[in-house]
Amino acid sequence: MSDYTPPTDPYLGLPLWLQTPCCGRTLWACNPSHLAYVESYVAADLRQRRRHPAYGWSNTSLPSRLPRWLVLRKHRDEVLRAVERLKGALPPDKPGAKRSGAPDPFARAR
Repeated sequence: MSDYTPPTDPYLGLPLWLQTPCCGRTLWACNPSHLAYVESYVAADLRQRRRHPAYGWSNTSLPSRLPRWLVLRKHRDEVLRAVERLKGALPPDKPGAKRSGAPDPFARAR
């Protein structure tokens, strides 16, 4: 018997819409911004962590929580192909479409 449970929304308990098989596992994303972050992190040639001046090294950042199989160089091409599949499942952006107005938790501060 397997202890695998499919990725689900933490609030509603429903299966996540953005998920696809990848490297014998399941690649999933919560939303398009999360998917874009995973894509940019996996595609990066140099991944640097920064030490917080007050708190030191922390294991609470998103990169530190990504699964090892996802960030291994040998899986890069397959992960990026899976990201492309997920991007293809997204609805097209419609000009003039209203956004929720809620801040995007994955957006970079400018």
